[in-house]
Amino acid sequence: MLMNIELNETNLVPSKTSFEEKSFSELNITENQIEEFIRVNIGEILEDETLLMVGQQVRNLERGRNDLVAIDENGSLVLIEIKRDAEDMARRSEPLEFQSIRYAASCATIKAPEELVELMFEKYITTHTKEIPEHHTQSSYALEQLITFLESNNAVETFNQKQRIMLFASSYDKQALSAFAWLINAGVDITLYTITPYLKEEQLLVDIKRILPLDNIEDYYVQLQRSTGTYKKSSTQRSPKTLPRMGKLMEWGIIKEKDKVQIKGKPNSAAIVHSEKEVKYNNEILTFNQWGQKITGWNTINIYDWAELVKEDSAILLSELRKQKMAELEGLK
Repeated sequence: MLMNIELNETNLVPSKTSFEEKSFSELNITENQIEEFIRVNIGEILEDETLLMVGQQVRNLERGRNDLVAIDENGSLVLIEIKRDAEDMARRSEPLEFQSIRYAASCATIKAPEELVELMFEKYITTHTKEIPEHHTQSSYALEQLITFLESNNAVETFNQKQRIMLFASSYDKQALSAFAWLINAGVDITLYTITPYLKEEQLLVDIKRILPLDNIEDYYVQLQRSTGTYKKSSTQRSPKTLPRMGKLMEWGIIKEKDKVQIKGKPNSAAIVHSEKEVKYNNEILTFNQWGQKITGWNTINIYDWAELVKEDSAILLSELRKQKMAELEGLK
């Protein structure tokens, strides 16, 4: 629950004007507008992912259409589907879970980077890149960007060996949640997010939460009706581990303001830590993710796996420093 509060002298009190939960249809926001918002801001939404966007509104031979397609640091294609409101999904001719699997299956047929460029990435580059470098066509530039991404992430050999599904919607019905929970438990890589709009006067707030996979995934199963007996849920499911973020790293003293950082393997990428959320790069204040995006050209970057803390003649990844600190704290228990 979101509560809008104010500081009244020394006490926190509910605000006289609060954010009201809305549907996107009430706000006259279209599915295409939500899709474009996610495409442009994917780096802020998925801070722990390293992704290169390669397709938008991609149609297959059976007239199916993927909203967004990206490739991750393992070389897996990521199908990103956006659904607006529950009413929109209720009017669908096909259950959401079936459509998602069908789209992933169509992308599983792509065997080589050149094929991905031909099928979707060249068109994406043509639509979203303002200036193509000299001596490049859209196709050659797209292939160069893709190969660079794969090589940087050591993912050339694992290109599209697996596929992932990400879904964004304001809500999901119980049958869909049950089906997705079962698929996740069976090993299918699916992540569900809710994206909920709130309105206060003219200010619009969007709350984005990951709801699957989470702990006790079987809680989402729609069970068969039982006449007798009891059912004991499994306790073996574990939620994805949430790792400490930049604020905690600063609290631990791993990284501090005015420290020098750089992107692994990228010359001339050095920046100065400005705060727990920002760096100063070329006299410009950027978020860590914006800095990583600017250096790599990727849509989102897991900054902990790519940013190195520079100390004298050494440079160590933030993820490695975090791992060392967590091991140290674990040893004190």
